[in-house]
Amino acid sequence: MKKLLSLLLTAAMVLTLFTGCQQLNSNGTGDSGGGQGDVASGDGDPIYVAMHIPLTGDAAQYGGYISNGFMVAIDECNANGGINGRKIVVDIFDDKSDSAEASTIATKIAENDKYIAVVGSYTSTCSLAVAPIYSEYQIVNFCPTAGSMDLPEYPYTFTMAMGEKYEFDLFAKLAASLAGKDGRVGYIHQTNDNGIASVQVVSESIPKYGAEVTFTDSYNEGEVRDFTAIVTKLKDADLDLICMNATYAEQASFLVQLRSVGVETPVMFASPANCKEFIEAAGEYAEGCYTVATFSYLDTSEGVQHFVQGFEEKTGNAMPTSFAQQPYEQGCMLVKALQEGADDRASLYDTLKSWTDWNGPTITATFRENGSLERSSLTLLQVMDNAWAFADHA
Repeated sequence: MKKLLSLLLTAAMVLTLFTGCQQLNSNGTGDSGGGQGDVASGDGDPIYVAMHIPLTGDAAQYGGYISNGFMVAIDECNANGGINGRKIVVDIFDDKSDSAEASTIATKIAENDKYIAVVGSYTSTCSLAVAPIYSEYQIVNFCPTAGSMDLPEYPYTFTMAMGEKYEFDLFAKLAASLAGKDGRVGYIHQTNDNGIASVQVVSESIPKYGAEVTFTDSYNEGEVRDFTAIVTKLKDADLDLICMNATYAEQASFLVQLRSVGVETPVMFASPANCKEFIEAAGEYAEGCYTVATFSYLDTSEGVQHFVQGFEEKTGNAMPTSFAQQPYEQGCMLVKALQEGADDRASLYDTLKSWTDWNGPTITATFRENGSLERSSLTLLQVMDNAWAFADHA
């Protein structure tokens, strides 16, 4: 019954996020240019930006975070008069987290001269598919969440994620600390680009931090909700820590099934678990498990709390994750570049490339030579009293 309840809660949350994201488009379809932003009061022609994210499909739960996070920055700009009286309008397309669909949408966006920039997509697989298109058409691509190390090699793609090599090395360091000296670690991952890259980094990095990976297993993204086969293997694996890189819905389903058969080994999840929806889906089993974050709404700094307030006012959710915060920062980057005089694709690209560092509302970082942001820390979080909190573990 607990397992069934978890799956029903997960389905309900996906529908809620999907509905909320659909509301971003005035035409109600989520497929195209409903046009975000009230342009009626603007004194000049609007500035058009395109966005493609998953609004349907297995990754739809992240579309709401990305679009709403970005729109917090855009709405604030528009509410303050826009760019010299010109409002920013965001047309949102549903790429279903499918690389073929994303490529088709990307070509349509790139060929439409009205768009000065594009935001998307969610996954590395989709983002790698569209990056060559945007480079060919020389349109800035704000890539808010994908972490592939190959993305910054495309000159018009500006990434916000830490990058798999850096993020999962830090993940491995924290995992080794939790597992203890000579600890035995298991790692479960999806068979997509991010999952394969992550297990390679973790397997190579954990030994240098004093533990070892003694168990790995994988599954196809979006095709598995019954983890019985993996859980059965884990019962006899004799591990000190179990790690998993997956969507929060899959992480929650896995955790419920793992605990339901009596496996009490500590569990550490990759960053998608850092959301209230994970705790709601996992229920009582969420207590005590770990995740990591490049950003936390628990940060009391002024810039973070300004964003948290804006996100809550827009969505009713006072616990935004990095999947909202990173597109928010890229929305702030777009606004700043436009305020500095960028007014077409070429000048926007030149402006962004001229920056050596970024002092945003929620992050201060330096740009690497390839344009990606250099970020160097992960925060360990733990569920305590049915909420994410800073972990006590040293």
